[in-house]
Amino acid sequence: ISANMKLEYQFHRWLADRTRQNNDDDTGVFLSIGDDAAVVSSRGRKQVLTTDSLAEGIHFLTSEHSLERIGHKSMAASLSDLAAMGARPEFGLVSFFLPTEFDLAQTQQLFVAMEETAELYGVSIVGGDTNCWEQGLVIHVTLIGSLKDSQLAWVKSGATPGDRILVTGEFGGSLDGKHLDFEPRVKMANHLRDHYPVKAATDVTDSLSLDLASMADASNVTLQIDAGRIPLSNSIADFEEFTAIHHALVDGEDFELILSVSPSVAEQILKDPSIDVPVTEIGVVIPKGTDSILLDQNGTVSPFQPQGYIH
Repeated sequence: ISANMKLEYQFHRWLADRTRQNNDDDTGVFLSIGDDAAVVSSRGRKQVLTTDSLAEGIHFLTSEHSLERIGHKSMAASLSDLAAMGARPEFGLVSFFLPTEFDLAQTQQLFVAMEETAELYGVSIVGGDTNCWEQGLVIHVTLIGSLKDSQLAWVKSGATPGDRILVTGEFGGSLDGKHLDFEPRVKMANHLRDHYPVKAATDVTDSLSLDLASMADASNVTLQIDAGRIPLSNSIADFEEFTAIHHALVDGEDFELILSVSPSVAEQILKDPSIDVPVTEIGVVIPKGTDSILLDQNGTVSPFQPQGYIH
């Protein structure tokens, strides 16, 4: 893991320890730092809050990517976080740092793309902020989702030995543009939320390997992943620098869901005819031992080395 990524994870751990005492039903804070979103209660109603910042040169390139694709990604990334919590999206705030060379038409084009993606998933954009500066485009999105009264948010820390690890979609396509054009798995998550008990969940942003490791760490378990069962993007063949499985595990920004469920629930989900998104079982949860392990196509065990995209 790079120095930048180590800093990110070290800071998140420090914040989690610092804010853990705030998780108290009496204060209305059910879940703060450490998952894909926070969960609070306002006037007896559970709300799920998430925020993301996307910047020129890190998450997109305005010289290469259309404003429509940039706008879609900026909204869809936060929608993916709500999906990972099993929440229904409702409201959004959007803020910009606009390059001084941007004109009104470009700003409108960017916002309309974000608005169209938001509306597809039931989000009303209700406010935000706009600034201009001499540097590249920066977009901030905050989304508010909800849970039904009896529902608990999905968390990373609920995986238990014996669970099966399921993933949606396929992996390794971000270098071919998936990181801009992906579909946040909101509808899939809402269906699962209403029909199946999910023990743990997260979405794949940094990379499949890092986000699997994050779930294992939060749940204090070991994950045994079968490399041969990881669904691979067809576009991986176009990138010959590394093996296909390396791209699938490391490239990041696939924005698919990782789910930990009981064996019986896994079987039901895999057979559910109403699910129109590919779902694949890629591993099992075992008691905490060493770090999570990877089985290759010959059944050979190798250490699980989390790597991912540097933000």
